[in-house]
Amino acid sequence: MVGSSSRLSLVYKFLAGGLMLASAGCATQNSIRDGTATAVQTVVDLPEPDPRMTVGELVDSYYLGPRDKVDIYVYQLSDMNRTVEVDSAGEIQLPFVGTIKVAGKTAAEVRDEISGRLAQDVLQSPQVAVQVSGALNQRLTVTGAVNSPGMFGISGRVTLLQAIALARGTSTIANERIVVVFRTIDNQQMAAWYDLQKIKNGELSDPNLVANDIVVVETSRGKVLLRDVVSTLPLLGVFRTVDTVTR
Repeated sequence: MVGSSSRLSLVYKFLAGGLMLASAGCATQNSIRDGTATAVQTVVDLPEPDPRMTVGELVDSYYLGPRDKVDIYVYQLSDMNRTVEVDSAGEIQLPFVGTIKVAGKTAAEVRDEISGRLAQDVLQSPQVAVQVSGALNQRLTVTGAVNSPGMFGISGRVTLLQAIALARGTSTIANERIVVVFRTIDNQQMAAWYDLQKIKNGELSDPNLVANDIVVVETSRGKVLLRDVVSTLPLLGVFRTVDTVTR
């Protein structure tokens, strides 16, 4: 029978091995960081996509899409004043003007479309205002070693650190040295990796993200192993207590 001192010696050796592997976790191989990925094009800086897909300030350069909400005001016709949501086909329905295709158009272009239709046979010199009240078609996906992975609707400018914050930060098993951002440009999937620790420390700038980017925080294999080792401690403690009592 193995005594308590021998059992504790084995436990300490086991924990020491776990700590050594955890410290080596930062050396985890990553094909995107190492430039050996074949399914995506690895780049240092991700290029900007078509402006109709960018996440920017809600100004005239913002292009509407499904699930966006739009405020419509017609000053001479209060019955048309309403907030409408762009449907999955990229269209909205309005009284007096019918169906309007708005996906891929700016608020100013939609305003001109409504004004033109009303001027045909409803109003003379219609005064129309169109404002984007909710940019819900813009989404980011944050996954991997974060506390709350998921797809997040966003409006306005978003950086990598802000995206991580949307997912409630990195988890206890995250390798913050490797955070990969995937982006599709002209049907070509590209990827770039960032060192989140250096960004947090101000050594690197915090990159801007665009709609449909996918952020993946790598899991540290060493931290996972250490977590699994530590999770066995209560059980080992029970064995030690039983051994002490029955000796």
